[in-house]
Amino acid sequence: MGPIATRGVILDIVGLKVHNGDTDSYFMHDGHAVLKDDYRITIADIEWALNRQHIWQGIGAGDVPILHTGWTHVKNDAVKYLSKEPGIYLAEARYFADRKVAMVASDTWGVEVLDPALTKGNAFPCHQELITKNGIRIGESFVTDDAIADHCYEGVFIATPQNVPGATCGSTPPMFLGQPGKAPHSH
Repeated sequence: MGPIATRGVILDIVGLKVHNGDTDSYFMHDGHAVLKDDYRITIADIEWALNRQHIWQGIGAGDVPILHTGWTHVKNDAVKYLSKEPGIYLAEARYFADRKVAMVASDTWGVEVLDPALTKGNAFPCHQELITKNGIRIGESFVTDDAIADHCYEGVFIATPQNVPGATCGSTPPMFLGQPGKAPHSH
């Protein structure tokens, strides 16, 4: 698939939970808030984050929504990092598909929640919904901390995937260019 150059929108879901005092949704790891490994990011979370971050245009056709969960902070604990993760599920995948996004990305290694109580043993159903049914690419393990610290939630997203015939993934780093912005709403 060819390169992407489009609007990127980073959604600070863990920051939203910390702001709301929703301590059941996150834990602290080395001084950083991280969504719990079975946390399902909901459509309400996505829309609340958009509003809180002053992103009035919302998510639209060709955009790349990027979910910030804080999960990169547990990468040095391989067992925890790879066993489960927070993320979206099917309703949220369809929400993005309905908006005709170019890609759905996250700072987790698989984008979607891996809670067996929710997935009932289905293996990566969001991948199937996004990639197979809707032709939407997935971006995994994006590092979003610096942009979040600068309140830089909207910008130009660029990815130039490797052309490797037969490959199912690539390791080309994406690029996000934007201006530091206003702090999110405090109420």
